[in-house]
Amino acid sequence: KFEPDIFSTWVTILSRVPNSIIWLLEPSHSFRDDDGAKCAVNNLLREFNAAGVSKNRIVFAPRVAKALHLRRMLAADLFIDTHMYGAHSTASDALFVALPVLTLVGDTFTSRVGLSLLENVDKDLSAILAVRSVDDYISTAVDFAQGIINDTSFPHKLRRKLFLESRKSKLFDDESYTKDFNRMSKALQEVYLMERSRMHVVVI
Repeated sequence: KFEPDIFSTWVTILSRVPNSIIWLLEPSHSFRDDDGAKCAVNNLLREFNAAGVSKNRIVFAPRVAKALHLRRMLAADLFIDTHMYGAHSTASDALFVALPVLTLVGDTFTSRVGLSLLENVDKDLSAILAVRSVDDYISTAVDFAQGIINDTSFPHKLRRKLFLESRKSKLFDDESYTKDFNRMSKALQEVYLMERSRMHVVVI
């Protein structure tokens, strides 16, 4: 999911927000034991170093159980999405624990998932955090960090609002999702019994 353009924006954000760190998930195989994973980590550290970012500001988070992962996300201030292929379940996890998600909206499905998730949780917040240009992506991240620096209560107020809105969203409404899924399954069964090989099934 990392590509040069989005990597460059992260470097710019880090350079404009002193003392900030970027938190990345370590490769799927332990970089302590797997040569390929070690290589990936070393390559990223080398590129950050070449861009003037100290390795001390790059944190590789180990893969842990889901419950622990959700708890540790509370320590973050802002989730900055990748672009060409944006976060899906990871962004959902962030929103579930009321961690704001900044996403750069593209023209493809994979680059618009963050927008869809934000729209489902809080349209007002989506208008701020779902941006359409690289410049806005950078400036929004920097402004967000500045807001935290100027007002230490800022992230708590925002996360409280996000938490309350997310709990009202269908995105995390398991009961409604289960009912809709059952309705869709029954509709698909009816299509099968009608021997219709092609038919769109829309659950409203």
